[in-house]
Amino acid sequence: MTLQDYHPGLERDSSLSNVYDCASLFGEFFQKPFSEVRKVKRLIRVSLFVVLVCSIGAMAKPLSLCDFQSVETHFRDMRLSFNYRYFNDASTEGIDVSSGRIAVAYSELTDSLNEGFTLTSNIEISLSDFTPVSGLGQGAGTLRHYLSEEQPLFGFGGLEASFTTSLPQPHIELRAGVGYGRFSDVTPLAKALRIEQKLLKLEAIPDRLPDAVIMALAEQISRRAEFTSLEELMSTIQTLIEQASGTPLDPLSVVMVGVELNTLNELLSNIEGLIEEASGTTLNAQALLVIQDEMLRTGDERNCGWAVQGGIGYELADPYGGTRDLLLTTSADAAFAPDPDSQILLHASFSGPLAAIQENTLGLTASYVYTLTDQLAFHADYALKCTTTEEGLMNASHSASFELALGFGGANVALQLALTKEPDVSCWSSDFTISMAMDLL
Repeated sequence: MTLQDYHPGLERDSSLSNVYDCASLFGEFFQKPFSEVRKVKRLIRVSLFVVLVCSIGAMAKPLSLCDFQSVETHFRDMRLSFNYRYFNDASTEGIDVSSGRIAVAYSELTDSLNEGFTLTSNIEISLSDFTPVSGLGQGAGTLRHYLSEEQPLFGFGGLEASFTTSLPQPHIELRAGVGYGRFSDVTPLAKALRIEQKLLKLEAIPDRLPDAVIMALAEQISRRAEFTSLEELMSTIQTLIEQASGTPLDPLSVVMVGVELNTLNELLSNIEGLIEEASGTTLNAQALLVIQDEMLRTGDERNCGWAVQGGIGYELADPYGGTRDLLLTTSADAAFAPDPDSQILLHASFSGPLAAIQENTLGLTASYVYTLTDQLAFHADYALKCTTTEEGLMNASHSASFELALGFGGANVALQLALTKEPDVSCWSSDFTISMAMDLL
């Protein structure tokens, strides 16, 4: 509809018609930018809404174990799994069953502001007639020296080794280079979260504790001295001073030093005060006992962090018996604790000759531990060894194991599943065992 539709007489007056035409053009000229501005404003409002929703989501994100940072980290874990069955039926010729399996997994992690150390190994061997018939093993050790305390940049040296029965001999590499990353012991925060869970289960506190209080509890736990009494602490301090000075020391002279340090009782008192102030309740004797048991509990270390490193290496042993080459290497280590009762450890490695990178070696190990209860635990391990020749031929070996261990009263039950795959076999070999022992009287 035009202006002449509103004023039909304008077609007889060309001057006024021209004026209205100019006004219409002016209106269209300004209307278009204004509509674009409205679109921009609408886009800005939508963007602000999205940012607000994301911010609220970030603020509402639950506290993660990896949010805790420690100055020093120490972690060590080793597991052994073995089973073997021998059965000889006299009515049949020969031995009916004679097979088994042995598996060993070891992990060690140490980190500080100046240096760190990582060691991982995973070995699985299948037995027949008490003789190894197939196996896969991988191991890696890395020593890190951080260039500064502020940034996790480090130089490293290490050794990488692996073997598989499908190759003529083991593969061993010496490595050096630079990397980036750091690990942190998050056990104090895991203990703080477990204390909260147990107090909620006992109904000792009415609601969950604020994240700031949980972090404060973790800070208190991280400062725990490894002493159960003030007398033991005083004795250790006295011994250290006497060894350094070479002279006997009066025990009374170290009392003033000892009272400045946290003993277990003082630490429990600090934790009790933080919880009671945050929850507005008074903890009973059962709740205090739960806290003390959690403080003294061992074998539940949790770690978070990652490290990536790369550099050059030298082949000390070639798996095919070929020449020892100068290598281009890269590897990565990672540790994650999804919750206080679980731990994931990963290690990946890649290397290849500088002259022929298509000839390479890839290795991967992973482990997962989940403690369902104090009597029930689940373990899973996986290992991959893959080598590619210069001609492009690939040799890959896999091994995986799963174990569920249950102990209650006088009974112990274990379920184990082992899976292996050799390069020249299309299917996976499986071994499933169930064992149980029980005291009835």
